[in-house]
Amino acid sequence: MSLEFASDELRNDKRIVLSAIQEYPHALAYASGHLKNDKEIALFVIDKDSDTFKYLGQTIKNDPEIKSKLQNITAPRITDNGHLFELSEDELNEAFDDADLPF
Repeated sequence: MSLEFASDELRNDKRIVLSAIQEYPHALAYASGHLKNDKEIALFVIDKDSDTFKYLGQTIKNDPEIKSKLQNITAPRITDNGHLFELSEDELNEAFDDADLPF
């Protein structure tokens, strides 16, 4: 199910949103602001695809359980010399705080 063309009522229906992100986690981008801050949805979608954190509402990003879960996810990056390294906790927090999100 695609939320992109769904009515506001459907974008705010938790069952519909959970169903949509089950199939396509990035559908969270089209959920209502209220549901982007829902803890159950946040935990569910992070488990499906950690990259979807960018669609979460700012309030839920500050939730200690959500922060902890995200910090436990490995985020590899490539250095100038081609070696992989992981983001530190501070770098990860900064990425969340500085994210230029459209919502």
